[in-house]
Amino acid sequence: VSRMYYIKAGTTEKVEFEGSFEMPAGDVTVYVEFVKITYEILLETTGMGVCGIIREAQIGDFIEVGGFSGTVSDIDVFYTFICTGDNKSVTVPNGTIMSNSVVNYSVNGTRRVDLDIGVAYGSDIDRVKAILLEEGAKHELVLKDPEPFCRLSVQGDSALTFTLRVWTETANYWQVRFDVLEAVHKRLEKEGIEIPFPQMDVHVKQ
Repeated sequence: VSRMYYIKAGTTEKVEFEGSFEMPAGDVTVYVEFVKITYEILLETTGMGVCGIIREAQIGDFIEVGGFSGTVSDIDVFYTFICTGDNKSVTVPNGTIMSNSVVNYSVNGTRRVDLDIGVAYGSDIDRVKAILLEEGAKHELVLKDPEPFCRLSVQGDSALTFTLRVWTETANYWQVRFDVLEAVHKRLEKEGIEIPFPQMDVHVKQ
């Protein structure tokens, strides 16, 4: 609000504030009503600014909102500033955050890493499960509780897909995800278990 006014008691005269918020005697009731109106406008246009945003995210949190994801670098009355993984700065109106779903990846201390691993049909299911569980559990940053989980989840067109789930501290999520994925790939190759790729058989009739 760039200009602020009050209505003189007993009149309809509108008087602009001039450098002070002190009200003349007898005008207190009108002043309080004006503040209420101003507050409601602020709530609608800014999403309640900092007070409302703190419940959704704090500086340093990794969030996803409005199609963007990144670390919250600053919050002011009107905007929340996000730094993306590739170091871009995104300015998000606080009203957008308050009126949309926000995914906050930093609220909880632990996260689950889900990996889908495909192997060729004909592979020994029990052997594959044992290998995946072993590679997931032996990583030093993987938590013992909850313990790693692995089951056959999809019988696809070209592969049997196993889902491996392990838990880690939130700060270690990406390192665990990349490390375990690489370790599983190397171990399957070493054990001679085929990692398939999409293929199509074409039969030509003469």
